[in-house]
This record gives sequence, structure tokens and C-alpha cells, in this order.
Amino acid sequence: MNHPYDLVFFDLDGTVLDTADDIRDSIAYVMRLFGYPERTKDEVRSFVGNGVRRLIQRSLPESVQDDPEKVEEAFAAYSAYYPLHASDKTKAFPGIEETLRLLNEKGVRCGVLSNKDDDTTKALIEKFYGGLFCTVHGKRPEFPRKPFPDALLALIKEQNVPLSRVAYVGDSEVDIRLAENAGVDGVIVSWGFRSHEQNAKNGAKYLADTPEELQRILLQTKKGE
Repeated sequence: MNHPYDLVFFDLDGTVLDTADDIRDSIAYVMRLFGYPERTKDEVRSFVGNGVRRLIQRSLPESVQDDPEKVEEAFAAYSAYYPLHASDKTKAFPGIEETLRLLNEKGVRCGVLSNKDDDTTKALIEKFYGGLFCTVHGKRPEFPRKPFPDALLALIKEQNVPLSRVAYVGDSEVDIRLAENAGVDGVIVSWGFRSHEQNAKNGAKYLADTPEELQRILLQTKKGE
């Protein structure tokens, strides 16, 4: 065997898809709807990673962030609006389709696990990467969101692959912690919602700044093989 992984899971937002504009536009819609100040794109980028409810809460003015009713009404508005506009401006990151095809050719199974809701995750992956993933899952009620490892461990068990042969590819501290909590290798990319420097500071062991670097990490030969 000349590569270290049999199964690689990917985050969605900021990892395989550039969703920043549609997320920011949807947040702007909600803020306008309730008469709140709009957030900048950089602010919204910094809020992404811990699930939609946390994204909404952090996007609200500080004066209402701890008001459950205000958070819930904003969450409901976003949840109704975003799925209808999730692919208005979203696009695939350059080199990701080629990376997935290369992994598939090498016999490496690929999956998706995202904190985005399950239906939207499946719809986006089908539109941009149909047929390239063996399993695709977003946030589902039976599992806590990342970085809790429950969903990832359940999906790995379904694929019947030992943890030592699994990697998780993401773009933020949430993904770093998820990989640690699940006991798999985490590979963190810098083209998403966090920079190379931020991810290094947050303890990323494997960092990729380009799809080519990601391919090398995922397909490198392990020592002793």
C-alpha cells in the first residue's frame, strides 16, 4: 500500500466549496429584516465553523446575542432564506475536483461531514461534486455538531476503516479539534475561513496551502511502507 489513507472526510464550507458570499448575503438579509447593523464579510467569515445557530448569534448585535427569542427568530429567518440562495454565488475551489478524482483513482474513499444542515449539504455536493463522494452528511439531530466526534466516528464505522487509515480535511480550529477528538489525522487548508497562520497557531499538524500540497499529504508514502 503506497498511501497512508483509505478514507478521507472533508468539511464543506471553506474546504471544498467557497460559500462565503452566499453566507454573508444571507446574514445581511437577516440583519436588514430585523433592523440590525450588517456585518462585514470578514466578520462573517470569522463567525463560521460552529454551526448555523452560533453563526447567527455572533452576527447579531451584542445587545441581543443573549436573548433566546431574538436569536431564535433570526435563526428561523436565516434557515428559511439561505437554502434558497445557497448556490447563488457559491463555487468550487480550484483544484478540488481534480484532487477528489485523483483520490478516487487511487482507491481512497471520500466523504463529507459538515456542520451545515444535512439537506443543504447534500444539495450543494450533488450540484458541484456529484458522484465523487461515497457518503455525504451535514448536521443531523441525532449527533452533536463538530468538534464533537460522534458523527464522524459513526460514519467511519459504517465504512469499516480503522482510525489509523482515516484523515479529516477542514479549514478551521473546529476541524482541528474534531480530528483530535476522533483520533484521526487532521489536514487543514488555508484557502477557507482561516489563514495558514491562524490554523498553525491553533495547533494544526498538517497544513496545505494549495490543492497540490493537499494531494501530497493525502497520498504520501508512510515511513516503513
